[in-house]
Amino acid sequence: MRSIKSAWEAVFEEYVGSIEESAIIAVPSITQPPAARLASMLGSRSREVRLDVLTNLDRASLVNGSQDVGALVGLCRQMPGTTVRHLPGLHAKAYVADRHTAIVTSANLMQDGLAGNYELGAVIDDPADVAEIADALTEYGNLGSIVPPDALRELEVKVAEAREQQGAVARSTSDAVQADIDVVLTDIDEWLRLQRAIDSNSTTAMFAHAVQYILRKHGPLSTRDIYPIVQSLFPDMCDDSVHRVINGISFGQRWKHRVRSAQVKLRRDGFIVREGNRWKLVMTASSRALADTEEQASRYAGGSWRLPAVNIARDLGRQAPDWLAEAEAAFAAGANMAGSRCLWEATRAAIAALAIRRGLAWEREQDMFRLMVQLDQEAGGGYTYLGRFGVAQSFRDNAEGVLHWEDWEFEYCRPAVERLVADLTEMAQSISVDNSGRGNNGN
Repeated sequence: MRSIKSAWEAVFEEYVGSIEESAIIAVPSITQPPAARLASMLGSRSREVRLDVLTNLDRASLVNGSQDVGALVGLCRQMPGTTVRHLPGLHAKAYVADRHTAIVTSANLMQDGLAGNYELGAVIDDPADVAEIADALTEYGNLGSIVPPDALRELEVKVAEAREQQGAVARSTSDAVQADIDVVLTDIDEWLRLQRAIDSNSTTAMFAHAVQYILRKHGPLSTRDIYPIVQSLFPDMCDDSVHRVINGISFGQRWKHRVRSAQVKLRRDGFIVREGNRWKLVMTASSRALADTEEQASRYAGGSWRLPAVNIARDLGRQAPDWLAEAEAAFAAGANMAGSRCLWEATRAAIAALAIRRGLAWEREQDMFRLMVQLDQEAGGGYTYLGRFGVAQSFRDNAEGVLHWEDWEFEYCRPAVERLVADLTEMAQSISVDNSGRGNNGN
């Protein structure tokens, strides 16, 4: 470990130069010059590197320019493997290159942060420490909302409108002009909340993920202890002034009711139990199976993973049709939850088989998301693969009890996932794999 202090442009350039396949950048604020420099320095690699950006699309920062949504749009355009996640509670500033280098610093990804302000930080290269930081950022990042490139462009237009209105306010004392900008700013807040709901399928799902994250991190806690942590994670979704009102009677803050609803669903589905006044995370059969799969995947995550990946890719390719058959049998028997779980496992198996044959990561959900984006780009645009993957995620959420579809919804949505699994399996089978673990058709 070595210390860094302003100006740390040279260290940043060293960091960018060390990126081989993937990077995580977690900063509340990003502006155009250093973001453009990042993509420019990567050169031809910019279209292949997987970049996870964890940031805070705070309304005030967007309007005053300390958070430049145009910089994020540019990153997504220059680096197609970029995933942007909105995390309102983010304050950390950390940069990870693959799993070999991490920088923890006080500096945002802004020109002043690189060269103007007085900043302090440390470069960490111990593999165990870097892995711990990367895993912590990934786990926290999964609580955030993915904001795809088209949504970022939409947000860019809204922010430009807000800045124009703000300029009008500065030039006028009219109450009507002030009211206009209030409308625009409120629209941005509502848009951000909507993006979070879209990405999580429901606010209940979002709060359920948060409760599981909190119990994993802190151990058994009472509901009273869980509340402030949830509010710190989702300040935009936890407005104390909004109450749940029925027949004119207030039943407390609405967001707290949603937390309690999430706890009820998690308990009903066997993910948590209540011991005394504290909630405790438990390992169910389904979550244990997923953990076993992820543990198996982690054994192939190091530098020598591609050789045994040949076998696991073939095994997973065979598993996908089997999971589809299990799903069909479950749905035919009226067991929609079991069928939903089988469809999700079929999707995971098909994605993993294709990703491994292409030499790509697949263990995390954002890895799967990136592969879907890549397939849509290869198909000439649109959201065919990404859309079907979203439907598969909805089946998973039904299996976990965070969504509750009617029978007709299961029947209506099944063909999209079955087609996705079939297409991915066919793609994987078309790539012959040699002992290096890479497909030999150039992928």
